Amino acid sequence: IFQTIHIDTMHMTPASNGCKYIVHCRCALFSWMEGRPLCKENHKTIGQWLFEDVISNGKIERPHWDVRQALFKACEDRTKWFWFFFHVMWSDCITIWQRFGCSPYFMVTGAHPTLPLDLLEATWLIELPEGPLSTEELIGYCAKFKPLDLVLVKNMITESSHSAKMLPYFHSPMVVIARTRDGNYIVAELDGSVWQARVAAFRVVPYKA
Repeated sequence: IFQTIHIDTMHMTPASNGCKYIVHCRCALFSWMEGRPLCKENHKTIGQWLFEDVISNGKIERPHWDVRQALFKACEDRTKWFWFFFHVMWSDCITIWQRFGCSPYFMVTGAHPTLPLDLLEATWLIELPEGPLSTEELIGYCAKFKPLDLVLVKNMITESSHSAKMLPYFHSPMVVIARTRDGNYIVAELDGSVWQARVAAFRVVPYKA
């Protein structure tokens, strides 16, 4: 990573928080984006960011347009683009690229990023108990679901194939039939058709209309 990089600066109009420029850098292999708003476009400000002068043009020009458009679409007031720049840069790194089939973040780290929605979902799935639980209540609390509960079942093919990223993340609402001794669930379609395969507990989340 970053063995070959393409770097350029672009002038931003209007200025935001005193900054008139953005220094824009991308890894030639992974297209990982780095950048920073600048008040002045000179060797000192760029050198402080890079720690060396490695500047080239050409392949970085096209992404300039994408970054500029993303900034102006992210903020209604164009003079506020400074406060949205790092959000746009993060979004660029975690967005799946068509020619790669995955995001620059995944190519660099080998893992998918943890998004704010993931954290919100994890805390939203289970309601906190009002007080201490008995052993029986704790077992029932950990089980989460009881027969006839409506749940969503995670579609695991989206994790194992890059070509399946656009498939639904969850299967349609299912009905819990029973919970096995090893913690898996027996589920059925809404018309009563029972799935032959048992469903691991980590794949099951509550369905809340």
